[in-house]
Amino acid sequence: MLQSMGLSYILGVTGIILCILGVGKNGLLLRMLTRLCVAAVVTYGINTALLYFGLPYSIGINGWTLLVMTLLGVPGVAAMYAVCIFL
Repeated sequence: MLQSMGLSYILGVTGIILCILGVGKNGLLLRMLTRLCVAAVVTYGINTALLYFGLPYSIGINGWTLLVMTLLGVPGVAAMYAVCIFL
């Protein structure tokens, strides 16, 4: 009983912090979610275009690649494809 109350407090405080970050004047969470969605769509589009032209370079869309692309932005997407091409 005590353990589940502690967990609910932790989840509640985490939710409040995420709401503050998401709606604050900086909107860090909202910006990161936007970057995540854009990175996924751009990666899917580039992978589809490369497949159409018959080029063997494609990046898997998974948690790690999306994390790198989210943190680095557009240079992260370019870096992932550069690594794919040169390695």
